[in-house]
Amino acid sequence: MSVKEKVEASLAGVADSQGITNYELSFDQTVLRGDGLLGEFYTGSVKNKDAGEVIETYIKFSPREDIPIKSIVYANEFLYYDTIYPQLHEFQRERDVKQPFDKIPRFFCGTVEPENEYLVFENLKLQNFEMWDKTKFLDEKHLNAVFKTYGKYHALTFAFKDQNREKYEEITKEIQDIFKNMFKYEEMRKSMLELLKIAQSGIKEIDEKKAERLQPWIDDFGKKFFNKGALYTGDYSALTHGDCWSNNIMFKYDQSGNIEDIRFVDHQLTRDSTPVHDLSYFFYAGAAKKDLDKLDQYLDIYHDSFCSFARELGSDPEKLLPLKALKTDWKEHSLFGIRMGLMLWQIKLIPKENIVKNIVGKPGNELMKHFGDASQCEEYRANSRDIVLHALEYGIL
Repeated sequence: MSVKEKVEASLAGVADSQGITNYELSFDQTVLRGDGLLGEFYTGSVKNKDAGEVIETYIKFSPREDIPIKSIVYANEFLYYDTIYPQLHEFQRERDVKQPFDKIPRFFCGTVEPENEYLVFENLKLQNFEMWDKTKFLDEKHLNAVFKTYGKYHALTFAFKDQNREKYEEITKEIQDIFKNMFKYEEMRKSMLELLKIAQSGIKEIDEKKAERLQPWIDDFGKKFFNKGALYTGDYSALTHGDCWSNNIMFKYDQSGNIEDIRFVDHQLTRDSTPVHDLSYFFYAGAAKKDLDKLDQYLDIYHDSFCSFARELGSDPEKLLPLKALKTDWKEHSLFGIRMGLMLWQIKLIPKENIVKNIVGKPGNELMKHFGDASQCEEYRANSRDIVLHALEYGIL
């Protein structure tokens, strides 16, 4: 099937999902690729010729390259938008929530047919949503907003699980946890060890004693650092976002530059897990050292938001996720976010055009090579140093 035929079929699916029979389709055949490795993107519109209304869409197709996990992540995301979120939305409606959590893009249609996977969403960019510059640290205003929004989202999934355990297990049972196997690949293991050594060398320049404290984690890298914290078996879990770097969060601003709205996109890696995995992934892949040092402040903002919305939904927040348990779990499971931060800062510092040219479609060993090139720049060395230094100071390592 040609690109034109695929896009037309997906847009016709939008019309069908909205009950539009008399329509006109238009689209741009230019493929949009960049920081994400798991999609090819197109924009298009569906005009209702009877009503005169136009639906502007953003279409995500699975990449043509042979990427082992692509069918899994598209199945996860389709399940999330087609089945899971509608249940969460209905749950909020039943609880008569005044300001429901609605911070995900509108979903129209999709398919998980092998080699033809696609998902169609509203075009957020045409609604003035935009991504943060991935090369820059998020400032306090954005960190506050995201922690607060994650608090509301996690309260929703925890409360739904709390009050509808049987339904929760039914709608989430088909989710496949990508992270179970992510850290088993030898190339990734070697790469992560090198990143930890880069961070240690930076720490040694400013504090030799702290650099020495890191050495046991390097010596026993497999058990102590590489495999620790990714899988959660504790008492405080529910559905999480999963892929929480800044490129998967879009912001809308008012005329004064204040954050007016937020959207969480790309739910391909959603899974039942600790909120620490979402929060630490986002935090360590986006915050500067001065904000890393204010971790407890951000966790308090998050927990206040969590508690407020959990109560509105009819659950006891202290039963669902006590603040003490959240902070205890952070010491054990935020190592997952530290690993993701060390990896993601490499991607974030690679120019978008270089990702398209050198990385998209390449096998795993070549991906690690180009990521490794980015890890040699001074900006990356400073960022990795600060992440691991914080982990040592906070008692994570």
